Amino acid sequence: MIVFINPQSGQKTALKTWSHIQSLFKSVQQVIETTHPHHAQEICQAFPDHPIHILILGGDGLIHEIIQGCLHLKRVHLSIIPCGSGNALACSLGIYSVDDALNYIHNHRSWKPLKLSRVLIQDPTGHVISQIYSFCVVSWGFHASIVKYSESLRFLGSIRFLLIAIYLLLLLKTFECEFTLMTDSTTSTTPKKSSFTYFLSTRMTFLERGFKIAPDADFSTDQMNLITTGNISRSEMYTFLMDAAADGKHTKLNYVRNQKALGFRLKPLSQSARQGQGRKKVHDICIDGEMVEVDDGCEIAVDPSAENIFYL
Repeated sequence: MIVFINPQSGQKTALKTWSHIQSLFKSVQQVIETTHPHHAQEICQAFPDHPIHILILGGDGLIHEIIQGCLHLKRVHLSIIPCGSGNALACSLGIYSVDDALNYIHNHRSWKPLKLSRVLIQDPTGHVISQIYSFCVVSWGFHASIVKYSESLRFLGSIRFLLIAIYLLLLLKTFECEFTLMTDSTTSTTPKKSSFTYFLSTRMTFLERGFKIAPDADFSTDQMNLITTGNISRSEMYTFLMDAAADGKHTKLNYVRNQKALGFRLKPLSQSARQGQGRKKVHDICIDGEMVEVDDGCEIAVDPSAENIFYL
C-alpha cells in the first residue's frame, strides 16, 4: 500500500488524521505528502506497471491527480480517508467520517470498477488541445461558477460553496451553447443551440455530504447522469438547490432533467463567455473540482473511457 496525503486539503486535517490511524495499516510501503499542484500525478507517472493499492487522505482533487498519473497501469485499488471540502466520491460510497472510512476499508470484500469519462477539449479545427480523465463531475454554467469563485475561500471548507451559490443566485444567468447528446454507443442527437442555467454530468450520487445531486447515479457503469435546467428563475434555482440538499428531491421538479447518457459534446457560444487575460473570450469548465479555462470557439467532448483501471 502507498499512502498519499494532501496536507492542504479541506481544513488541513489530513496529516493529523494520518498520525492517529497509521498504526492500523501494517502493509504501508511508502507515505507521500504532496507539496505542490500535480505532485501526486508526477509521482504516480513513475510507478511500474503492476497492481497497486493506494490509500488517499485528501479530497476529490487529490483523487483526480492520482488518476491522471496512473493511467498507464493495469489495475489500481483506491481507498479513501475523506479530508477534503466536498468529498464527492467518499460520500457516494457512504463514507462521511474517518471511522466510516476505516470500517469500509477493513470490511471490504469485493472491488467495483470506478468508471471514467474521457474529456477532450478541441479547437475550432477539431484538433485536440487537451485530454483529461474525469471520475467525478464535468460541469459548466452555475456549478462551474460556484467552484471557480469559491477557490479563494478554501479555508472555509464546504460552507464556501453555499456562500458563493447565494451570491451567484443574485446574478443568475443563462449559458448558451451548441449541444449534442450521446445516448448509447451508436446514437447521438443532432447538434442544436441550447440554453442551460445548470449543466452537470456525473456518476456520483453526492457532490458533498447532504447534497444528493444524482440519486440514481452509479460510479461503476459507463452511463453518466446529466443534470440540467433550461432558463430558470432565481426562485426555481433556489428550490433546485434546497431540494438537492433534501435527499435529491430536485430531480422531481418539472424544470429539471436527469438523463442517462454515455457522453455529450458541448460548444459554449460567445455570448456566454467572460473576458480572460489579454481581453480574449473564455469559458469556465469544471472537471472533478479543477477549473479548466477554454478559449471561445472550442468544443468539449465527453465519452466513457474504455479502460477499467481503478477499483473501489
